Amino acid sequence: MRLATHDGFVLTEAEGRSVYLWWTFVASPYESYTTRLFSQAVKQGGTVLDLGAHYGYYTFLAAAKVGKAGTVYALEPAPTNFSVLSRGIELNRFDNVYPVMKAASDKSSLVTLFISEASTGHGMYGDLLSPIKDVVQVDSVTVDEFLAGQGVDVVKMDIEGHEPYALQGMTRTIERSPRLVMFVEWTPALLVRAGVQPAHVLVLLRALGFDVRLIDEERGALIDIDPDNLPETSDDPLWHRNLYCVRPVGSGIVPC
Repeated sequence: MRLATHDGFVLTEAEGRSVYLWWTFVASPYESYTTRLFSQAVKQGGTVLDLGAHYGYYTFLAAAKVGKAGTVYALEPAPTNFSVLSRGIELNRFDNVYPVMKAASDKSSLVTLFISEASTGHGMYGDLLSPIKDVVQVDSVTVDEFLAGQGVDVVKMDIEGHEPYALQGMTRTIERSPRLVMFVEWTPALLVRAGVQPAHVLVLLRALGFDVRLIDEERGALIDIDPDNLPETSDDPLWHRNLYCVRPVGSGIVPC
């Protein structure tokens, strides 16, 4: 069967409809277990926030799932990535996706973004694998300011070590979102570059009212994680995992 392709995107089936996804996500499975958990968390008519949207993998899955009654906000600060993301939205004819070329942070300002040879490595602290080929200035915004009083149902956050700062800029949004589910990338080596101890992210998430577990892609399981007893492999500079964060109904925010 010949695949329909356009500008690097491949037409495939996702969430009950035909969706154009970037070819690498179709050629080989990408975060299969995280994808399954994400799909279960996203509901029809819901609001989803994708921080570090890259080429739109999770953005497009969410857009297909929430339907016309739902909304997906996709923040991607890297200009080249944003261009590909925008093309994918156009190809999919999604009118429920709102792309924004800004970085999520703890304040609204102008920040430095290091552009890596690899499209997945653009960030404020350099790439652990690929060389830096450019440096650009981009706007940052807090989620609280961006959503301006609106709650959200699902957040996916993959922003190359800047996750704790984005969390600090979304405390009011979390407070307004009692059933919020978050998927947060946790890369200890990048967090250290960002000036944050890896365990602090777990402590921060718990202080914000979340139950936090580690997503084990290989075993297809959720693993308990203790800030005082981190996995030994977290010392590996290339090691990273996604965190599954659920905010139980009725939990409150503890000042941190």
